[in-house]
Amino acid sequence: MKPISLFLVLLLAQGVSAQFTTDAGIPLDDPSILDWGTAPLIERGLQQLDSTQLGPATIGTAADAAGPADLLVVSLGERGTATYTFDPAIGDGPGWDLAVFENGFASGNGFFLELAFVEVSSDGEHFVRFPATSLTSTTEQINTFGLLAPAQLNNLAGKYEGGLGTPFDLLELVDSSGLDIQHITHLRIVDVVGQLEVGDRDQEGRPINDPWPTPFASSGFDLDAVAFRYLGATSVAEANSPLESILIYPNPIVAGQSLNLQLSEGFYQEDLHFRWYDTRGKIVQEGPLRDHLRAPFTRGLYLLNLCSKTSNEIACLKVMVY
Repeated sequence: MKPISLFLVLLLAQGVSAQFTTDAGIPLDDPSILDWGTAPLIERGLQQLDSTQLGPATIGTAADAAGPADLLVVSLGERGTATYTFDPAIGDGPGWDLAVFENGFASGNGFFLELAFVEVSSDGEHFVRFPATSLTSTTEQINTFGLLAPAQLNNLAGKYEGGLGTPFDLLELVDSSGLDIQHITHLRIVDVVGQLEVGDRDQEGRPINDPWPTPFASSGFDLDAVAFRYLGATSVAEANSPLESILIYPNPIVAGQSLNLQLSEGFYQEDLHFRWYDTRGKIVQEGPLRDHLRAPFTRGLYLLNLCSKTSNEIACLKVMVY
């Protein structure tokens, strides 16, 4: 006989409604947000899978899912997708790393929520899905305007009402084959079809029950924005330069803190000249490199140029300051 799992014991002892946290939504003005995703590639799904004559969802455009959360959305339709590209790549850090914003809302004793899977990739081709869990009852179909309990959901975007992002921690995927959690170049959001009979299932094979049918132009997950908290842990100089194996850390870095450099063989800090550029191409700081190199004192994305006095070779590295 197979032993009962600890997970099941906890469910029996506590009840499924208290399984997951409901107090960790990320406010759109959270000061730890480093930046926001740019306009994603949208592939619309149908308004309703079993009613092809309705056509795809039509509300919003990719631009509505770019930049900070503002409750302007693009509707994905059933199993529609939105794929963000990050350049420079983002990475894992303490706590949550990504937050996905939708436009759900509170109603009575519950919330009207539309859900989506979240997947990430280090190359834009091979995606790994966050392990999603839905403990919502599957005894009856949640109807078109039915309500959900956030405490019964985990790793499903759309868990929180508008203005609060659903957080995701890349560390959960650290053992995933083909994925470097310190070099995430793409994020894909996939609308969940919440129809019990033919819809999507969570990591344990349970049907994910969310409002259905929704035969509207705004069908599917209503994507508002994606926030991220960290860049990848290291930056590398541009290709074909003798300085190409330079690494800098930490990155991102707190304004005014000292950067550390790991130089390729044959180069020395006392032989290098540095120059910081802001995103407008303006030089904000320059001089000879000493034992420690301090980041600029204003938050933002910068280019750090390093030039060898003897060979005149230049390396250019992207550094995020927060």
